Amino acid sequence: MRQYLTGQRIIAPGYSFMQDIIGKALLTEQDRLIGIASQHLSPDDTATLDRLLNNPQGLYQITRLKREPKEVVQLRMQVDTLRTQQGLAAARARGTKLGRPKGSRDKEQIRDPFRGQIKEYLELKIPLRRIQRIINPQLKNPITYNSYQCFVRQDRELLELWQAQT
Repeated sequence: MRQYLTGQRIIAPGYSFMQDIIGKALLTEQDRLIGIASQHLSPDDTATLDRLLNNPQGLYQITRLKREPKEVVQLRMQVDTLRTQQGLAAARARGTKLGRPKGSRDKEQIRDPFRGQIKEYLELKIPLRRIQRIINPQLKNPITYNSYQCFVRQDRELLELWQAQT
């Protein structure tokens, strides 16, 4: 918020003023939530909550209630993992081949036709990011900087030229 105020050239209020405003907002919200809860709780529910809060063991039970959502998330993750494994097993049973097709890494990469151009630019000590900006407009689908890095690292000659820049 301070960045926004500074950017808009607005003088930021003092810390204690902000603390007061936030404190009042929190109290107002707390009162609002208590009002909603009291409308929907029966007298028996209210008495049970009072007993929980006054009993040290009750606080432990409240803490367990807070932790249950984490356990639910973990359970959902386990269920998702199990479903994925079952789906993969079913696909294998149908005879579907899973994984990367063999030889797909050996196919010509999109950047291969530009290898010579990349080499020339590296010899001229042009940074790889600038090379990306020069070549990407020539491509049907632009490529990320990380892809260029990966391409250069896979070619020993290009890698040596690139490392010589640093």
